[in-house]
Amino acid sequence: GRLVLWYPTRAFATEDEVREHLRTLDALALPPSTSSSSSLSLYSVTPEKMNDTLWRWLVVYDVE
Repeated sequence: GRLVLWYPTRAFATEDEVREHLRTLDALALPPSTSSSSSLSLYSVTPEKMNDTLWRWLVVYDVE
């Protein structure tokens, strides 16, 4: 399956910056339960401009 979410950022954030923020969030997340074998891997990030100061990114994870 896939996990899809919108991730808000300041305007003109780069894809590398967004990926770094997501890696930081992944590092802060609690480890998966030992009873669950599911894991997430980042599949893609795609920008969408909302206005002059705010963008959002469509973030897609593969659930394995």
